Amino acid sequence: MKKILVFAVLLLNFFIISNSASAAPTIQVIINGTDQSYDQPPIIENNRTLVPLRGVFESLGATVQWNPEKREIIATKKTQTIWLKIGSKTTKVNGAVNEIDVSAAIINGRTMVPLRFVGEALGANVKWIADKRIVQITTDQSHQEVLPQFKQLQSGDSVVTMKTTKGDIKIKLFPAQAPKAVENFLTHSKNGYYNGLTFHRVIEDFMIQGGDPNGNSTGGESIWGEPFQDEFSPELAHFRGALSMANSGPNTNGSQFFIVQANSIFESSISEMEQAGFDPDIIEKYKAVGGTPFLDNHYTVFGQVIEGMEIVDQIAAVEKNERDMPLTPILIKEIMVQ
Repeated sequence: MKKILVFAVLLLNFFIISNSASAAPTIQVIINGTDQSYDQPPIIENNRTLVPLRGVFESLGATVQWNPEKREIIATKKTQTIWLKIGSKTTKVNGAVNEIDVSAAIINGRTMVPLRFVGEALGANVKWIADKRIVQITTDQSHQEVLPQFKQLQSGDSVVTMKTTKGDIKIKLFPAQAPKAVENFLTHSKNGYYNGLTFHRVIEDFMIQGGDPNGNSTGGESIWGEPFQDEFSPELAHFRGALSMANSGPNTNGSQFFIVQANSIFESSISEMEQAGFDPDIIEKYKAVGGTPFLDNHYTVFGQVIEGMEIVDQIAAVEKNERDMPLTPILIKEIMVQ
């Protein structure tokens, strides 16, 4: 009996080890060159890759609505509208009925959707690289010409690293769209003007502000010794992570700046942007990443955080007084120009 029991245990261990060793490696999803990370890993069902719906739709620039009662998904991007229902292979694209191989499903509490169908319905090119278990998706990137804040870093781009007592913030600058603001910021940075200055005004879910030698929003000057003009560009907006000039009114730019920290927008902002004639791609990006659209055309955007937004979030969350000044000063140690 003992021999049988020992054999059974060994056999069980063998199957456990064998199953573990033969378990399929994870599936990698790459959208426009960027690795995607999901809290529920992608799975393969009947040779189709399923991924969490919200992550993939937002990465492809679509907005998504989930109806828990009807278990329906509606995603929109510009003129495209996609409808799916949990457990149903029947879908609709702009009202036209389609049948798909694998239905949307709820797995481990996450709504999963078929990646190829979603990507192609939104006009993307979907490629499966079997030997590497990679799903590669590319979309029309022409809209990025009006969204330079989210273009990948290129050789020759103007970049600075803002070293603070909370950590480093890496920022890409846009001299083509805001030449005077960038020249002013770079020259001040090289000359050490900002070294030792504080973030004197921080408001969580809004922005963090610095660059004032007086440390109270009243001081600072440009490299020319007088205020310089605003530089509003239709290509730049106050998305989360935007670096913008602080001012006290039109054409009063000096040395003060702020970084947008808001990670969402008010629902009312969407209709306001539509009524104001905002570019649809700008509106979609605001929906995806958040920001402060009400500041557009009032303050000059001249940079975008590309690394270190977690530091911006930490600064915004510190304890402060009634004037939004941190109780413990947060310093800019230096701004290194690359």
